[in-house]
Parts: sequence; C-alpha cells; structure tokens
Amino acid sequence: MAGEEGYSDFFGSNNAAKASDFEDEVDEPTKTPLWKYVTVVGSYTKGFRGTKTWLCNFNCREAPFARSYAHVRAHLLGQQFGHKSKGISTCSRLSKEMQMTLKHEEDKA
Repeated sequence: MAGEEGYSDFFGSNNAAKASDFEDEVDEPTKTPLWKYVTVVGSYTKGFRGTKTWLCNFNCREAPFARSYAHVRAHLLGQQFGHKSKGISTCSRLSKEMQMTLKHEEDKA
C-alpha cells in the first residue's frame, strides 16, 4: 500500500516487515503480544517450564536468550516500576518512545 509505514520505518530495522505482508493472517487478540518482536530459535529448554530460546528482532544481541515471556517483556519494555529485576538486559535498540508503543500494545491485549 502506498504511504504505509512498516516496522522498518518506525523501529529503524531493515529486517522488519510491513503490515501489508501479514494481511492474510488473522489478527486474534493474545495475552502475549510481544512474542512477535522476537524470533523463537529453539523449543522449550529442558528443566524449565515455559522457557524458550529466542532472539530479539531488533538485532541488539547475537546470542540467544533462554527465557520465558516475562523476560521477553523485561527485555523489550525495560524494568517496570515496582517489579523486581529479571536479570536480563533491556534492548539497546529501542528508544523510550518505542518502548511506550510496545507497552501500549501489550496493555491493549
């Protein structure tokens, strides 16, 4: 579509897709909307419940994380006021504005 901004325009990543690339997908509400900003590269880690191996889609780190959705949230949104540190680094490629956009998206879920 003409004039449509993709994630690459907003987030500054050349690897991101435009919204039109996903028009055929059903956009169902989910309680874990931030999974779409990471790439799962492995199945559940043995010995940990709900833990997946994943990479940040914003290319802030080459080594994969092996954590749950709570860690995906901590990585993308940063440490939230009143929550304990998850021991995971905040994405260095996301500005505060981008983090607020992702937080708003998660709050809607």
